[in-house]
Amino acid sequence: MTRTFLILRLALASHTTGGQSSTVPEQTYTLSTTAELVLLDVSVKSGAGDPVSGLTRESFAVYEDGRIQAISHFATEDVPVTAGLVIDTSGSMRPKYPEVVTSKRQAGL
Repeated sequence: MTRTFLILRLALASHTTGGQSSTVPEQTYTLSTTAELVLLDVSVKSGAGDPVSGLTRESFAVYEDGRIQAISHFATEDVPVTAGLVIDTSGSMRPKYPEVVTSKRQAGL
């Protein structure tokens, strides 16, 4: 019943528009915005891979389009992070699945 109604409705719509589809000229849209504050979360590690602490605002330089930007806020604190992990379990990944599980365990997940 629903299929018949849909076909009938399409036929009526086609008949009332003369079988022609109306086209709307394609328009180009431009969106621009200004950001007053951009947050950059940074972790610094030494060449040996150890975390580096005690850095100050003066330890960093931020550039945008080749121009230095002022750092208006600077904080050194640990903040909670939520991370998601998506694992592909499709057939093509079956041979690699043991490696993926091992990697997950090593990461503490």
